[in-house]
Amino acid sequence: MGGGPRRGRKVVRWLVGVFVGLTVIGWISDPDSPPTQEAASASGLHASEIGTTDSRSSVAVPSGATSSGAGAGAGGAGDVVTVTRVIDGDTFEVAGGRTVRVLGIDACEAGTDAGTHATRYAEGVLSGASVTLRSEPGVDTDEHGRQLRYVTTPRVGDFGEYMVPAGHTAVYDGPNDASPAYLSTLRALDANGRVCEDAPPPPPVDTADDDARALSSGSEGRPAPDPAPQPTRSDRDCADFATQADAQAALAPGDPERLDADNDGIACESSFGEPASAPEPAPAPEQGSNCHPSYEPCVPDGPDLDCGDIGHQVKVVGPDEYRLDGNDNDGKGCESYA
Repeated sequence: MGGGPRRGRKVVRWLVGVFVGLTVIGWISDPDSPPTQEAASASGLHASEIGTTDSRSSVAVPSGATSSGAGAGAGGAGDVVTVTRVIDGDTFEVAGGRTVRVLGIDACEAGTDAGTHATRYAEGVLSGASVTLRSEPGVDTDEHGRQLRYVTTPRVGDFGEYMVPAGHTAVYDGPNDASPAYLSTLRALDANGRVCEDAPPPPPVDTADDDARALSSGSEGRPAPDPAPQPTRSDRDCADFATQADAQAALAPGDPERLDADNDGIACESSFGEPASAPEPAPAPEQGSNCHPSYEPCVPDGPDLDCGDIGHQVKVVGPDEYRLDGNDNDGKGCESYA
């Protein structure tokens, strides 16, 4: 009867030992699961000595410390928000209307080709995503009222480290509110900086002449020959004129086009022949004994004659017996035959 209570205490101690042993074995096999408070108490461990576990390194981290990585040293546990709009490669809006400017990086402006690529790059990981924002101690907003934050995304981790290796984004070059350690990490990733300037567009190519030639030639690749130049005043010769009269009209003082080879005042007579001369007047009848002395050329001195009987113009040199001078008395008779 006296040994009963002692045996009971031994059994209880044995059961506690088994429980503690199994708990410790389970903790060792799964370090991501910290030992329970009960197991710690039973094994003699104080709760303050039990660490939390960093899931990325599987190494126990003492309470109050932060894990290494982008934005190390950032204050607070972080603010999880939803991105509603990507403005450009380093700025976005979140639910509630806040605008966030990413600490430590500088993407090309949206008005350039490189800036457009940076914006699309950011949209691929930020649009509609839930991201974690962390602040740098003592830093809140810039002069534009944008919140300055380190940004971590579920897909790529630290957003700054994701962007700077690309040619459209670089480490922010200026008064930078990011920590020196973070900037050092970014510079190690940013080998080439950024190039935002667009290449100048090539000068426009005028193909109007080539197209016109191709159409007129009727065959591709074989443009029609240029039309023969039209003669100008400085290079014309007799072959450029249709008639001698045209050449004569073009004959200029000093003959700069050399149309009058023999300097006789007649242009291109060797090409067209002598210009046609005006018909010579019919020879006047010779004055004789039977001519009236008042008229030249000879008018017969006979019965009264009129212009129809004479048939040509005459000059009245004496009394006008035949009244050939009419009423104007200008000394010319039979002027209708002029």
